[in-house]
Amino acid sequence: VTDRPSEIYRDARVLLAPYGPERPRVVDEAQANGIPVVASDVPGLNESVGTGGVLVDPAGPIDKWISVLERLKNDKVYYEALVADAIRHSKRAEIQPEYLTEIFERELQYAIERSRV
Repeated sequence: VTDRPSEIYRDARVLLAPYGPERPRVVDEAQANGIPVVASDVPGLNESVGTGGVLVDPAGPIDKWISVLERLKNDKVYYEALVADAIRHSKRAEIQPEYLTEIFERELQYAIERSRV
């Protein structure tokens, strides 16, 4: 048992995320650990994956998913480029704790001020 994401993800090479329109946090965690994501091309999830992975039509043939996974396994240059993109994408401002805390505090202050009216 561990609470360190680096230990959880150390042996993973790719995150498969065939989810619906949710935005699972695991995408950001995987990318921060240099793991590209193969995910359903749906709103929310496509924004979360961004350039740090590959989006696949969830209603499309399973062969597309298999093809992407095979390329990631066999094409080292492609895989390493996606690893770099995943790390870069994980550093975007809008998901950094400091930014999210600032937004939360601002919204909380706004709610407090509005409740006094």
